[in-house]
Amino acid sequence: MHILTRIEKIFEKLDNLSNNRPMHLSRKKFVSLFVMGLIRSRSVQFPEIASQMPNQTKMEYNHIRI
Repeated sequence: MHILTRIEKIFEKLDNLSNNRPMHLSRKKFVSLFVMGLIRSRSVQFPEIASQMPNQTKMEYNHIRI
């Protein structure tokens, strides 16, 4: 199973267990990309994480989002 699919399932379970409003989809996507960047870069340096986030956005824009 792909890691993003696993992360999405975790968010679904959190939404079901939460008494508050569910997390917005764009926030879920960003957190998923950020986690993937952390895993791929094996670093906590934001520029390195941004360069490893699996999306079509330029690295500079990912760094700004972080």
